[in-house]
Amino acid sequence: MANILLTCSGNKAYLVEILQESEHVRSVVAVDSDANATVRHYADDFYRVPEIDNGREEYVDAVLSFCRTANIDGIIPHNIDLLCLLKARDRAEKYDIRINGTSAEIAQRVLDKLALSDFLEDTDICYPDTAELDRVTLDDLPLIAKRRFGRCRSQPELVQNAERLEQLVENSTYELVAQRPVFGEEFSLDILADEKTGILSVVPKKKIEMKWGSAHKAQTVRRPDLIDCGERITKLTNHLGSIDVDVIVSRRTKKPFVLDINPRLGGGCGLPATHASCPLYTDMLALTLSGRSPSSIVNKYEAGVQVHRLFDFHTVNKNVDPKG
Repeated sequence: MANILLTCSGNKAYLVEILQESEHVRSVVAVDSDANATVRHYADDFYRVPEIDNGREEYVDAVLSFCRTANIDGIIPHNIDLLCLLKARDRAEKYDIRINGTSAEIAQRVLDKLALSDFLEDTDICYPDTAELDRVTLDDLPLIAKRRFGRCRSQPELVQNAERLEQLVENSTYELVAQRPVFGEEFSLDILADEKTGILSVVPKKKIEMKWGSAHKAQTVRRPDLIDCGERITKLTNHLGSIDVDVIVSRRTKKPFVLDINPRLGGGCGLPATHASCPLYTDMLALTLSGRSPSSIVNKYEAGVQVHRLFDFHTVNKNVDPKG
């Protein structure tokens, strides 16, 4: 059974509860720089770590030191600390600790939309034509403008006229890229793999409702073309554990186009929908993070499972000192 650590876990109580349901998980432990993070009231154990912005090396040292003390088998990073922990993967593996995600080198490439274009260029995986926004011309309109290093909550924008294009080029505080628009239905893929045995599972979900760049309603679907896309992506990413990929199926060509490869566990409704349709997915994730190589469960999920994201309020231990 695995002891799993969630980092920068904040309010991800739902993720704790999903992992705790697996018979292959012994404990779910959380770390955060906020001593009164919501997740501490749900995790089996909690440890306060330094703020990552105060020094990444100090942060990684604190996380790995705690992992050794708490006998952690696997780490599930967050967006915020993903790259610095992936860069410490070799160091963690010396202590028999596995980190969910790709290698740091691949993560840096797929998180950069220009580099991702190059990463997929010589493959049969479709990706929208992409360029730096300040290099496009009026002849390229309409286009999609988005952050080059976008994260969730960063919304793409359809640019249709010269005035708006000029405003974005001159006034944006972020580095932006332009992509040729692809119109169609959007999906997310949870892709589970083991570095030794390869693909373990691909679960596609149709995005029913999006808010702030995150799926608030999603439904599992039976789409062999998307499962095949996920399997081909895995051959490139060679990742350990679960990653999240956003795709759009072109209304015109019927082909799936990759929009984002997130080299980490998915957020929003993605994983809850995957878990609801296939509890084995969570079991296989736990086994992978504990160093075991489980058998493939491709296609072993229930289609038509719909999950909605809800906001709720809970009373927690009022005796916790919010200052730590």
